[in-house]
Amino acid sequence: MIDLHTHSSESDGTHSPVELIRLAAAEGIKLIALTDHDTVSGIKAAQAEAQKSGIRFVPGIEIAVQHPSHEFHILGLGIKADEENFIRGLEKIKQKREERNSQILKKINAAGINLTYGEVESVAGSSTICRPHFARILMNRGIVDSFTAAFKLYLGTGKPFYAALETLSLEEAIALIKKAGGIAVAAHPVSLGLSIRKLKEFLLKGRKAGLEGIEVYHPYHSRGLSKQLEKFCLYNHFIITGGSDFHGKRREERRLGFGTDNTPVPENCADYFWVES
Repeated sequence: MIDLHTHSSESDGTHSPVELIRLAAAEGIKLIALTDHDTVSGIKAAQAEAQKSGIRFVPGIEIAVQHPSHEFHILGLGIKADEENFIRGLEKIKQKREERNSQILKKINAAGINLTYGEVESVAGSSTICRPHFARILMNRGIVDSFTAAFKLYLGTGKPFYAALETLSLEEAIALIKKAGGIAVAAHPVSLGLSIRKLKEFLLKGRKAGLEGIEVYHPYHSRGLSKQLEKFCLYNHFIITGGSDFHGKRREERRLGFGTDNTPVPENCADYFWVES
């Protein structure tokens, strides 16, 4: 089994990088990518544990990019996480995320919920602070009873505590990934909310900017969409990838190594990485 899209507690997952790899080993995963949001802080620990466990490891990241229709993400797979220009680029992204966090905090306090940034940092620990940490605080305070409720009522797009994240352009995100020697992959492209015709047009436009792969297999995707995307990739020479987008207890319905329609990610999605990693 393989999985090219997972998250640890260094972003918005619930398992530490080491715990994630140990769980993957227990589940029979043979190749895995760690793709935390906007950070590579978990890569070293995960890679070391993967070596101990005999799992092929692909260093990765997930970066949010601008798109007029919906939030869109790019996976960077096979990156050199310590590349200097790449690290500088991530620092700029981190600054924008911190600005967003400050806006969320102000909205929460304006609603009469007394919250300090220090409390948010305490909940996040060493992780990159993001909306799930605010959701955890709302749960701890008894304001909501689940992550789903926190986002549905307060932190989701258009809700009272929501603040937009200023993101990179598609071209900037791809260039950043390439600086680190990685390949840029369109993550769960169905999230764009486009018709299949417009989605294909967008992906072909992305290839001109350096997009090399498409996440064909993902829990968001129907079996029919995955088949269409796979044919599209084969015809247009995109690298096919797939993953569970695993977040641990935050999304317990997602299982390591399982993607579209809760079926195992096809192992041919890892062909490129067996050769290159």
